[in-house]
Amino acid sequence: MSRLRLSGLIAIAALGAAAPSGAVQHVSKQVINLFAPDDPPCAFFRLVGVSQSDPVSPTSYWFAVPTSHPGFKEIYAMLLAATISGMPVSVTTTGQLACGHPGVVTVYTD
Repeated sequence: MSRLRLSGLIAIAALGAAAPSGAVQHVSKQVINLFAPDDPPCAFFRLVGVSQSDPVSPTSYWFAVPTSHPGFKEIYAMLLAATISGMPVSVTTTGQLACGHPGVVTVYTD
């Protein structure tokens, strides 16, 4: 099992595998435009081919991961590795806003 895949499984285990009510899943997508947290305290990213990240914000194609998220370090590391390697990821949103954009609950590699 690849190290990146194992990290994804650890992040899912740490956060719980159940998707929250109102959540949206984006499966096997490439990460683009990953931005480190600053102000506001969220990391932001986009996925290739996704024009609406979650209906909670119909005009947003950005995803947000707040630094207060219990698995923030693992999720950010996975997004960074996927951006560099081109490996696709699957993302599940929270169905709520984080830093003004749809929040992310889980990220895992395919």
